[in-house]
Amino acid sequence: GTNDGYYFFEGDFDGNGKTVYNLYINLSDDMYVGLFGRLGANGVVKNLTVGSGYVNGSGNVGAIVGQSAGQVYNCGNYAEVTGTSIVGGVVGAVSSGATGELSDCFNVGNVSSQRGSVGGIAGTVSYISKITRCFNSGKVTDLATGRTPGQAGGIVAYTTVPVEYCYNGGIVSDLSTDESRSMAGGIVGRTLGSADVPVIIGNCINTGAVSTAIGLQCNPIAGVVGKESDVISGSYYDSQAMPGEYENGLAVATKD
Repeated sequence: GTNDGYYFFEGDFDGNGKTVYNLYINLSDDMYVGLFGRLGANGVVKNLTVGSGYVNGSGNVGAIVGQSAGQVYNCGNYAEVTGTSIVGGVVGAVSSGATGELSDCFNVGNVSSQRGSVGGIAGTVSYISKITRCFNSGKVTDLATGRTPGQAGGIVAYTTVPVEYCYNGGIVSDLSTDESRSMAGGIVGRTLGSADVPVIIGNCINTGAVSTAIGLQCNPIAGVVGKESDVISGSYYDSQAMPGEYENGLAVATKD
């Protein structure tokens, strides 16, 4: 993937269900890092899996796409993905100009960030209609070794769009000790919808343990619900993975 911020992939790439193994990208000082560095508004990446490897960048880092203004669907990742900030297992950031959905994607690899905004599927997501039918089982960690860390989510760290029919089974941790920034959620680290377009987290399941270093702003579905208009509906978590009382989610014991 290119690390040159001036160029976008604007084509329609169909992986036809193929898998790329041994992907190794180590560009720790560069932005927009992934198999596709930047995906333009007309770009599509679909039906593709990264089967193994290591992906490292500065910001906007994802195994499939670093930053997307296009469409990504039916893609998966098994590689380790790490970076300074805005890191996702599949897509680093979905940003301005993006259309459609981020859908039918999965991540199994461990995902980490020095400064937060780290998610199993994506780091930050805005503009598209929704995130739907995505799955994460990789470990998601805000290492909090850089300045202003915060926000970790099993599916996405930060979203302004709805999330539905998603599942997280990975461990989610925010190691930041900054009380204003440390937040972690089994599905979403932080929601921030609007009165016109609220974030609705619907029909999601989390069975992974979720924690923050400060013990606050830690919930099985959404770490922090940023707007009163944002809604969590029909979403469940494993009460044995996360015993205790929480601000959101419906508790269900998965084992006798």
